[in-house]
Amino acid sequence: MVNSATFVIFLATHFIFGEGATHKDRCIDRCGFDYDSRYDCHCNSQCETFGNCCSDYWTICKAGGVVHTHHPQVVTVLPLGKYTGSETGIAQQLWDADVNRFGPADLKINLQGHTGRGPGSDHATSKLFTYVNVRKLQSPTYKTLLALWDNYHTSESQHESTTAQHQNEINAFLDAVMNTKVMQLAYSYLTTFKHFIGDQHAFKAKLQQLWFALYSRSSNGPKNSCGFEHIFLGEFKGSSVSGFHNWVRFYKLESSGRIDYKGYINKKEPFLIEFTFTWDGKWKPISSFFIGTSPEFDMALSTICMLTAPNRACKYTIQGQHFRIQTYDNTHVSGLQVASAYPEM
Repeated sequence: MVNSATFVIFLATHFIFGEGATHKDRCIDRCGFDYDSRYDCHCNSQCETFGNCCSDYWTICKAGGVVHTHHPQVVTVLPLGKYTGSETGIAQQLWDADVNRFGPADLKINLQGHTGRGPGSDHATSKLFTYVNVRKLQSPTYKTLLALWDNYHTSESQHESTTAQHQNEINAFLDAVMNTKVMQLAYSYLTTFKHFIGDQHAFKAKLQQLWFALYSRSSNGPKNSCGFEHIFLGEFKGSSVSGFHNWVRFYKLESSGRIDYKGYINKKEPFLIEFTFTWDGKWKPISSFFIGTSPEFDMALSTICMLTAPNRACKYTIQGQHFRIQTYDNTHVSGLQVASAYPEM
């Protein structure tokens, strides 16, 4: 049935496109082919150097894509709108492609004691981060990420605005993110499975809308937040902390003495932690983030979940460890804007 949870199709590209068909703007049947001026884009390792890879190159040629020969194949497919990527291992593919991730030699943490969510439960006398290779923070996506931090007010009650300089910094960040294998893989995945239709310029605009469009967190309040601010920076909401799901932000604030780590609640080693902390004395009962992942990884995986299954928990696997990404749309305005997105166990 069309609305069944899963169905299996036998896919042979010559049945669909015609015997011997070629695709000037796709990598189906073209992985590893030499440069040919007749084609609009290319599908070999040199296209990475020259920046002229086809949009599906990362999925079909580099990430174990399933449609790249003329031989019939069995492909497990979910109905569009319900497909979150867990069945193709998209999270593992993004993880493997994340060359800007901080590995074991770049980052050390000290989890210390297991704790609960309640105030006063402090089972950590030391900082969470004991070592970070700060030189890696000079790479483009980290540098442009850090440049955005002073553009937002900490308090959720304060009005936000986007100046010309702010927009230039957003553009620089999105350009840096789009220029990574991770985000190219996300784009290729989303277009391959028809969760996004458009070229890379349109996809950058979609990221801007999802993550940086300002909105109100109440039905009649001022524009005081956006997905990027809420998730990558965190906000004050009265006496508590709202959002805050980025390890770089945590490390920087902890280093400056503004964050007090209280202990971990749950963990998926080596990449995911749920924990509790205070920021300038304001409590966050439970937060979570990926350890050491790049900004492009965090944004790519949450974007995939948001566009495939908004307001739901998408199931993924990395290194054999199962977890979920929970996303929420801002319902006060039309269209999709990220209200929140975070990993959970």
